[in-house]
Amino acid sequence: MLLILFIFFYCEFFCYKLLSHVSWPRIPEINPKAVRMLLVSDPQLPGHMSNPTSITAAISRSDIDRYIKSTYHEALHYTQPDVIIFLGDLLDEGSVAGEHEFKSYVKRFYNVFDIKKHHEERHHIFVPGDNDIGGEGWDRATPEKIERFEYAFHAPIEDEEVFKFITFDKANIMPGAKSQLKHAQPQNRGEAYQQTVKILLSHFPLTEPDARRPQGDEIVRNFSPNLIFSGHEHQSFFLHDGNKQKFEMQKGYVNLNILDHQSEKEMVLPSCNYKMGAAGFGFAVLEQNGAMFYSILWLPPRSKVLLMYLIFIPVILVLINLDKTFRNQSFFSWLMEGAIEAKDEITKKSVFTKRAQRKFRD
Repeated sequence: MLLILFIFFYCEFFCYKLLSHVSWPRIPEINPKAVRMLLVSDPQLPGHMSNPTSITAAISRSDIDRYIKSTYHEALHYTQPDVIIFLGDLLDEGSVAGEHEFKSYVKRFYNVFDIKKHHEERHHIFVPGDNDIGGEGWDRATPEKIERFEYAFHAPIEDEEVFKFITFDKANIMPGAKSQLKHAQPQNRGEAYQQTVKILLSHFPLTEPDARRPQGDEIVRNFSPNLIFSGHEHQSFFLHDGNKQKFEMQKGYVNLNILDHQSEKEMVLPSCNYKMGAAGFGFAVLEQNGAMFYSILWLPPRSKVLLMYLIFIPVILVLINLDKTFRNQSFFSWLMEGAIEAKDEITKKSVFTKRAQRKFRD
């Protein structure tokens, strides 16, 4: 029973605390003028519309919220970022939700990611995804959806933001999507710096060889970014020179210079929601000369833990029932009683066999 309790507490609490020591790469010494970026893609906090009254759906929503909140807290503490970038699909049903549901989802999002607590000390950038405002398949982006997203997150969908030496721009390639915050002023936190690096932020990958879009190509051509960050695919890979290099689930990192101008460079982020597959956050440290440290902070495989619970819960229930059986009886006496019963049964069968043989002879 103690082993069962240890496994439970490890899976529910300790495994998150050990992430920075066991699973995540060691962060190198950082120049104080460098910019630390924590990248969050596709949290897709589940809504109520698909299973509004289901108990299992309610448990699943709660578990996903707790998982993301716990792992995000550890990532935030470990990386101490200057900028936190959300790369779209913040909500799973944001685009199709009614006004009341949308406000409820946004409130949950702010709670899971502690937005208000860290808003003053860290710069937040929000990029919308198709699940937030529409724009893919039959779910079209409308001015009403865009307006409520922009006001909920104080973030125009077409916006240029400056932080120290970096100019961030958001790539909006969703059909018909236009910003509704007509009087929004670009955020500028780089007055004392010369802006030398340009980073393009997009929910959809822009340079993936088999999925390029004309609108995306135009944005890349006009902005000429040194680096692109994107999500949507629920996978982690590095796009450069027409190649697609996967980041496997391992304790690794890459060092590169994004100012070499030799090729387009795009980092595609995995989802941080375990329901979408292998989950992780992105982390980058960028210096003004273009030198960048980049890694994926992989998260525990929660789906495997839940499967283990599903298998072992019946076993635990059987053990509890056995414990009740043995509570007032020693294990040795239980074995002796079983042996005596087995002996009596054998004796009865032997007597029955002898009687049968006699009857057959007579």
